Amino acid sequence: MARRPNADEAEEKLRGILQKAAKLSLSVGSLEGAKKLLRGTSRTPNSLLPLLTGVISVTIALLYCLGLYTHAGFARMYLKWQGADLYEELCAIYMPEQLVKAFRPPEDCSMCQGLTQVDKVVNISPDIFEERYAYNGRPVVVKGAMENWTAQHTFSFEFFKNLYGDSLYYWNYQMGCQFFPYETEFRDLREVFNMSEKRANMSEGTKPWYIGWSNCDDRTARILRRHYGRPYFLPETAENKKLDWIFMGSPGYGAHMH
Repeated sequence: MARRPNADEAEEKLRGILQKAAKLSLSVGSLEGAKKLLRGTSRTPNSLLPLLTGVISVTIALLYCLGLYTHAGFARMYLKWQGADLYEELCAIYMPEQLVKAFRPPEDCSMCQGLTQVDKVVNISPDIFEERYAYNGRPVVVKGAMENWTAQHTFSFEFFKNLYGDSLYYWNYQMGCQFFPYETEFRDLREVFNMSEKRANMSEGTKPWYIGWSNCDDRTARILRRHYGRPYFLPETAENKKLDWIFMGSPGYGAHMH
């Protein structure tokens, strides 16, 4: 049985063939064996077509099977990839706060034209309030409107944390609930009420915060309204929504109107 040449012997033979071809002024590419080798290693655009077709077919199949061609399917896969809870998030992708500010419609500031001060009034009647301030957008500060409210002595971070309690789990799924994180990192009320006691009390050296939300729980609404009433200066024709809004946080941080 003939012995198969090893790599060194094959290299030596190939070197000898190349030297002979050079002496005879032959091109290596003209040799039949070289042509076969060159044909075997050459790549043409047509040779990549089956590969590209296969990749595109598999991609389309995955998009269809996973439902990524629909908004719901894409949102579901994106939230799983982000490690978020599908049943807690209200949106898959949130608009960055800076973009919201950049593309918001321009404000109409004509109501403040010529305004040099904000009126401060006390014991104003509903009729005068309606005539001077109610519907023209003119700013006013009404003093003494909360004198009989127990809310100013009762409402606090701990009060709301204990008030909502276990109902926070269902808060995100109730119709009409809204949460405004403003410049904070919080995504919902549960995250707000999980902050440290020092930060909640706005202790020195802690990060400031300011948030707002609408109450959607009937039981909570009944408790809240024990501590406040309808402002005395509002006219009878003024709109009175049943939805309660709560805003709280660090002074000078968050919504300018609150």
